[in-house]
Amino acid sequence: MKTDTSEKAFQNHIIAHLTTAGYHQRGNENYNKATCLDPELTLKFIYATQEREYKSSF
Repeated sequence: MKTDTSEKAFQNHIIAHLTTAGYHQRGNENYNKATCLDPELTLKFIYATQEREYKSSF
């Protein structure tokens, strides 16, 4: 049996492992290349971990 050693197969293996471990897979359209962040997830994280500071900044 031949093993697929392509970069795409490796990427798919990593994605499968991370999603099994509880990570959420998001599409490329959610990623902002200029900031290297997913703005929606970044704000959710800040709100979940720093709610008081987040609310006082507005």
